[in-house]
Amino acid sequence: MKVQVFSYAGYKAEQEPRRFSLGSRLIDVLAILDRWQGPDHRYFKVKGSDQADYILRYDQQADHWELTLMDTTHSTDKERGGMSALTPQQTSAGPCRINRIHHPGGGKRPVILLHGAAFEAATWLDLGTLDLLLENGYPVHALDMPGFGGSEKCRAAKNEVIKEYIIRENLQQPVIIGPSRGGRYALETYFFYPEYVGGLVLVGSVGITEHKSRFRSISIPCLLVWGSADTVSDPENGRFLEREIPDSRLVILEGAPHPCYLEQKGLWHQSLLSFLEEKFDAIQG
Repeated sequence: MKVQVFSYAGYKAEQEPRRFSLGSRLIDVLAILDRWQGPDHRYFKVKGSDQADYILRYDQQADHWELTLMDTTHSTDKERGGMSALTPQQTSAGPCRINRIHHPGGGKRPVILLHGAAFEAATWLDLGTLDLLLENGYPVHALDMPGFGGSEKCRAAKNEVIKEYIIRENLQQPVIIGPSRGGRYALETYFFYPEYVGGLVLVGSVGITEHKSRFRSISIPCLLVWGSADTVSDPENGRFLEREIPDSRLVILEGAPHPCYLEQKGLWHQSLLSFLEEKFDAIQG
């Protein structure tokens, strides 16, 4: 969606956004929460005056802005474009209270979705990943890690929280999706509690170096997704994992930055569904 963005330096597009128009609404930028650079685009995650989070993308060559993601938990049904009625809720995971977006879905393999440091469970709702998985029969569990999103701070280790959530919900070896820092938590959950994990989807994962000698021991299917322009976790990490993990598949999204699933969500969704259908649907019968 194209938007008009007003910058801190008047109307010069490449400067930081100060306010932007969304339809008939004018939204002030209260804070820039994160930013990153792609080959041809600049991205800003911002907090709007309506208390919603937005991701604005500036196309340097075309000299225009686009809204690539908006926090639908603060939006009206019309703005959400008819998305499902998935809503956040609080639950327990061991000693922690965490926020989640959950739906029991169909009878296929359950999927747990983690998040990176600059994102939260609602990102998967905004992106359409939760609706896509539900439409294809997969129960979804998007979690805010302690201290992020709507979850309270908690001293328990993140892998312990994930394991306790799996036990509480009686999930049978779910597939865990982990982008960036969420990839580290997904890997540590497998390395500490392999019997609880059925598959891994690592998206630009960090934490590769500290586990470098352990990847050949991974005995479950793994999908590896990296942006070719990732400057946080080098795409060579994905190529290394593909060589080391016996049952793995690497997808490189050309030109995409670290949060590559936001830049090329169509290819991200296609790769994810293809992986799940091939590796788990036949098992589920």
